Amino acid sequence: MGTTTVTGCYGKRYTLNTEGNIDSHAESAFSRGQCHALALALHRLMGWELYGLYTASERRYNGTPSHTVVRMPDGDYLDIHGNGALDNWREHWPDAEPHALTEAEVLAFEHRDYRKPNVKAAMPYAETLAGNYSRGGVQTRFPFAI
Repeated sequence: MGTTTVTGCYGKRYTLNTEGNIDSHAESAFSRGQCHALALALHRLMGWELYGLYTASERRYNGTPSHTVVRMPDGDYLDIHGNGALDNWREHWPDAEPHALTEAEVLAFEHRDYRKPNVKAAMPYAETLAGNYSRGGVQTRFPFAI
């Protein structure tokens, strides 16, 4: 099994497997600074729409969402935790609202919370999630944690 390293929030580095086996390291990386990389990988692989989950203050002040996800054909939102990403996010931020994004907008996210997206490292995980979706389900969830 190979590994690769990605940089998340505040410069934290995560070591990921290259097989796309979703574990706690992948969950952390793709929910803390590389969520947009996974969303971009899913968008490029499946053509699913990109969405940002914005709180009221983010919509007013900085234009960068708390989290980036994709919307699947069934209308549900998907991230590293599986389907139901919007509902999971609203457990912590009840005012979170999804807003459609373009690939160019997502690629422009880069600051303390969002790092340069490592789409290559995210692609095996996108393939795992897409494969689970095509078989009629999505991955088993990890406990949602911020």
